[in-house]
Amino acid sequence: KILIIVFLFVAKIGAAQDNALFTWDAFQLVAKVNPKWHWISDISYRTIGISSSANQYTFRTAIRKIINEKWSTTAGVALFRSRTSIDKTNHEFGDEYRLWQEVLLENKLDKGLLVNNRFRAEERFFAATSTKDAYNALRLRYRLAFIKDITHNIKFQLADEYMRQLSKGDFLFQQNRVV
Repeated sequence: KILIIVFLFVAKIGAAQDNALFTWDAFQLVAKVNPKWHWISDISYRTIGISSSANQYTFRTAIRKIINEKWSTTAGVALFRSRTSIDKTNHEFGDEYRLWQEVLLENKLDKGLLVNNRFRAEERFFAATSTKDAYNALRLRYRLAFIKDITHNIKFQLADEYMRQLSKGDFLFQQNRVV
């Protein structure tokens, strides 16, 4: 009951944000090197609203270490090319490079229901653009997800991810995502 109350509170904070709708198409590849090590990569294309106009291109790659059936750790690098504003007539993109690390705890509540707790730290390096100087930031992310097997190949996920960022001396709320 406590988890449901916390989840609804955080979801309300997320719903109160005034942001544009983004469409996010991604391709993911997980290669199992052996039972304890996985190589993970993904590319994505994000748009503003229902549009083909790109807002962001991403590439990430990482290595995951499976510690046991509940715990894993991951470390990776990423490149993000993002439009410098959400104005579709703006054609300037800025680069962001990331180093990131995470720890994941997965608990099976019953057959077909998984609770996923993920903590991620990202070191973000933003290149200069025509409107901003180069800068760095540290973003901390916590994600709580409930994943239910519908069939062997289909899963339903309800997740909330809260993010805070340290940048230019301020450690502030950065964003909240409900999926």
